[in-house]
Amino acid sequence: TTCRSMQSRDQEYLSSQADPVFKPLLRALLREKPTDVNSFCADYFSHLSTMADAPTAKKANKDSPSARFGYMNTAELSERLGSLGFQDIAQCLADKKVSGSEFEAASPADFIAWGVPAAHVPRLLGAVCEPLVPSDLRVRLEAMGQGHTLGWLLKGCLGVSSASKLVEQLQSLDVQRVIDAFESTRVGTAGGAPLDEIEPPLPSSCQALGDLDATESARLEAIGIDEIAQGRAAVVVMGGGQGTRLGFDGPKGMYDIGLPSGKTLFQLFAERLLKVTQLAQAKTGMAGVLPLFIMTSPLNDATTRAFFADNSYFGLEPAHVHFFVQGTLPALSEDGKIIMTSGCEVSEAPDGNGGIYHALAVSGALEKLESTYGARSVHVFSVDNASCRVADPLFLGLCIDKAAQVGNKVVWKRSSTEKVGVVARRGGGAAHP
Repeated sequence: TTCRSMQSRDQEYLSSQADPVFKPLLRALLREKPTDVNSFCADYFSHLSTMADAPTAKKANKDSPSARFGYMNTAELSERLGSLGFQDIAQCLADKKVSGSEFEAASPADFIAWGVPAAHVPRLLGAVCEPLVPSDLRVRLEAMGQGHTLGWLLKGCLGVSSASKLVEQLQSLDVQRVIDAFESTRVGTAGGAPLDEIEPPLPSSCQALGDLDATESARLEAIGIDEIAQGRAAVVVMGGGQGTRLGFDGPKGMYDIGLPSGKTLFQLFAERLLKVTQLAQAKTGMAGVLPLFIMTSPLNDATTRAFFADNSYFGLEPAHVHFFVQGTLPALSEDGKIIMTSGCEVSEAPDGNGGIYHALAVSGALEKLESTYGARSVHVFSVDNASCRVADPLFLGLCIDKAAQVGNKVVWKRSSTEKVGVVARRGGGAAHP
């Protein structure tokens, strides 16, 4: 109610508002007179999102250097800086009529351009930015040997906006997961396991396609066809990779591999999925749903979604085509230290095919597979596997018949020196390549 009526009120009304959370908002409304008051207020309160509750927010706006500056006018900014012991700097910025929003967005170079002595800028920014770092975050980073990520911020080398973004990025990282993954690579040279623990797979766990006679192949394929027809199967494509190594600027799935038809990888997979569902329906009379899940990366998610939409999902039902984004992990140095792209940004990259498990869980895709579709057989493959038989009924049937929790289709290496992954056992169990 206060926000909606604010534009018709005056300074006398404003001065009667004792709440320090709302007072800057009312001043901003009077000063800027926005046409869309609701949106303006929503934007204002987004600046308070880092504050735990109203009492904390009141204290922060009144006393703390961690309070946001964006909605302060020049006089308010000067008053705040003066209360922090920076009277000379406050006067310098007031002479330049620097507003709170300009102060918040400024880089160290901007302060020097406004006339603040270069030697005083780090002290100011250090005092203003250090309180932005939650104490538990700082303790956690130091304990895990990653305290250097806050180096520039604590030295006063970052502006308020850059410091806030860095803190937000660091808070979003699962640092323990990063450390655990790094440590798993340090034990030996093969996935963290000593070489003497790596063994070939047991012959009983392998089945050569050429050893199956026609009758057995037909039986296993019928099991797979029934699984699809009953709506108990699903397909997941790991499509987060870019086509850089192929000389293609875009997602790998959008790459034209040179077929006469000009079909892209995504189109090939979609059409094969559609065909196998039609085959299952023709053989059983049941029209089970075979959903398609595509794992993208932060870099190509929007492009991939648009590509499917622009091509009418290649004949698939849009309601059963789902996209989820794989996570990212910080880049690490050889001694396990998080690498910084700059003083205010952690260097991150997609977490690879192995990130599919985490991405399925946190995105809600796993819940959808289980609850919405009741899927129990999920065919997962990489987007650059152009020859993949999508939801291959024979493969599904074999895995179901063997009561296998996981199955993997492989071909022989061309030679013992070919540098490709192999299937092996580690410590008596299955191991990743």
